[in-house]
Amino acid sequence: MISQLEGFEVPATAWETEILPARIGGYDPAWLDELSFAGRVVWLRLSAPGAGVERVCGPVRTTPIALVTRRNLARWTSLSPTREASALSARAAEIATFLGQHGASFFDEIVGATGLLPAQIEEALAELTAYGLINADGFVGLRALLVPSNRRRAAGTSSQKRRRRTALFGFEDAGRWALVRRHAGPADHGQDDSIEQVVRTLLKRYGVVFWRLMEREAIWLPPVAAATARITPPGSAR
Repeated sequence: MISQLEGFEVPATAWETEILPARIGGYDPAWLDELSFAGRVVWLRLSAPGAGVERVCGPVRTTPIALVTRRNLARWTSLSPTREASALSARAAEIATFLGQHGASFFDEIVGATGLLPAQIEEALAELTAYGLINADGFVGLRALLVPSNRRRAAGTSSQKRRRRTALFGFEDAGRWALVRRHAGPADHGQDDSIEQVVRTLLKRYGVVFWRLMEREAIWLPPVAAATARITPPGSAR
């Protein structure tokens, strides 16, 4: 299901409340946790905040988030737009600098190195996520941003009663936080490879792709006519 929805951005809160439960019978959040911690699935914001947007400190619940398979991550990020981080708050900029210097780090490592309060770091991680600058090893990281701190323990407990496995909700359970590595799109063969992957994903998602349908997709995707031409054999029906 993730390979079918790969690259499709929806509000962060919708993945486990609407999208996946509606498509997978008996959906268990632990499944997504296992895939993300195993390195097979990555969550991130591919689109950039709109021009002129004020400092992004609003709810992460409405931030557009996509799921992609790690093997295709470079292809998707090579096509997605770059972003400016000049409007970051001082705390978010400090954590971004720390991650840039020290690489992927656990929540407790960030707390110890920056000297900021855990609540301040949580706010900064939410801001960096909304900008599309960071993600975490596990989907737990995004889930922690969506659930208020006073509800995380209760959410985990109720999940344990309902399910065989417990969904995790804490920042300390998210694994490492890291800057999203965005790959510059190569001019020739590499760019063609990225576009072909996107087109095959769209065909898997919809079966038939046409102009009006593309209105549902990100505006930064390559034009559908040019994209489909990349994988349509000469002389075949289009």
